[in-house]
Amino acid sequence: MAALQVRAGSLSELGKAGQLRTKVGAVPVVVFWHDGRAWAIDDRCPHMGFPLHRGTVEDGLVTCHWHHARFDLASGCTLDLFADDARAFDVTIEDGDVVVASRPDGDRVGHLRARLQDGLADGLTLVTAKSVLGLLAAGVGPPLRRGRSGEHEDQDDAREGGRGRLGSSSRRRRGSPPGVRDRAGYRMVPRTSTRSRRTPLPNGIPTSDRGSGSQRLKGRRAGYTTLDEG
Repeated sequence: MAALQVRAGSLSELGKAGQLRTKVGAVPVVVFWHDGRAWAIDDRCPHMGFPLHRGTVEDGLVTCHWHHARFDLASGCTLDLFADDARAFDVTIEDGDVVVASRPDGDRVGHLRARLQDGLADGLTLVTAKSVLGLLAAGVGPPLRRGRSGEHEDQDDAREGGRGRLGSSSRRRRGSPPGVRDRAGYRMVPRTSTRSRRTPLPNGIPTSDRGSGSQRLKGRRAGYTTLDEG
């Protein structure tokens, strides 16, 4: 974001209401009056977008009332890993006016990659998805991890016909014959009915003829069984 500054309101308005709302470019911003000074932060919770002006400010932190994520007013950094850092802004008082200014952008790509690793390590699917989308929007692919063979996993997948990681041979159940894939990427073999098959019993008794209990017992003792009974 290029350096921008806007007038959010007057200092008297801020002191009376305890907060002011404005926009810096396209970003909604809330200015809080806390501990005798003004603080400005992105008004959208970076977790799921709940308005932070409806949150609680205490001990230098603003707490979102939706999922209780906490953010440092000075830096925007979160104390809760499931959320992301909020964007903080500089605030100055000029002739009784509250002026909010954007800060220089940091390493956005590096931040997204670090968040991606956090999401993968802690099983936070929303963090992982948002990081991947952010990297793709920035024109940068997610970092590649090396497989057991030392080659990149996407190269291994390409040799498997582009089926992706879940469909690669390293993730399939060993010994699985060709068949239909389930949602986890494993191959499945459809069950076939065995009801119509007949296994002969002693004295030529077919499986469809149960016979007496003694006849079935003799068949079991001889090592035969029916597929219906098995």
